[in-house]
Amino acid sequence: MSNKLAVTMLVLLIVSITSFSNPRELENRVTEYSVRLELSEEQVDEIKPILEETSMEKKNLLEQIKVADKKRDQRRLAKELKKVDEKTNNKLSKVLTAEQEVEWKKIRKEVKGRVA
Repeated sequence: MSNKLAVTMLVLLIVSITSFSNPRELENRVTEYSVRLELSEEQVDEIKPILEETSMEKKNLLEQIKVADKKRDQRRLAKELKKVDEKTNNKLSKVLTAEQEVEWKKIRKEVKGRVA
């Protein structure tokens, strides 16, 4: 992977992490998702802890990236961030309906588009 691509991936991941970095922002996202995905109260109750866990994991990895002094370590940690996203999507797919999953994918693309 080229250095430019690796740096771009890292920036995208960092921006996506910071969107969940504080409780108020997380709560705003949960509210936004609940409206846009037309979530039931039960789904909100299931999704919120998933997003909270994701937030904590990403925040921890971001801190490690900030102090990593080797590009190799930064790339490894960036890959771990991607795995956290994949794990989150897998957990959410168990809660969301098929239609909601389609909309969730649109939301994720929009977020990545804003960052790029």
